Amino acid sequence: MLNRFKDVRCFDKNRVKVKHPDGTHDFLHANYVDGFREKNKFILTQAPLEQTSEQFWAMIVQENVVLIVALIALDDKQCRRYMPLKNGTTVNFGAYTVEHHGTQ
Repeated sequence: MLNRFKDVRCFDKNRVKVKHPDGTHDFLHANYVDGFREKNKFILTQAPLEQTSEQFWAMIVQENVVLIVALIALDDKQCRRYMPLKNGTTVNFGAYTVEHHGTQ
């Protein structure tokens, strides 16, 4: 299962295509959203599932994401941890090692 919720759709016309680490598909529940003056300025995505965490970070790298805004507490038990919570710590997600440099 690649969607957290079955009733929240991800339409092909504006979804972010991210190659799965094993090369089998390019689906991640993530959509481009236009900004005020720029097309595809933002990406909205659900918090990654355990099986989509590596692909989530592949998207971050592929799309040169510089800021992640989480609308859920990073330590919420309903959500798999997808980044380290303490400054100076690291977490591995397949091919990606994520280091915490600070929170604002």
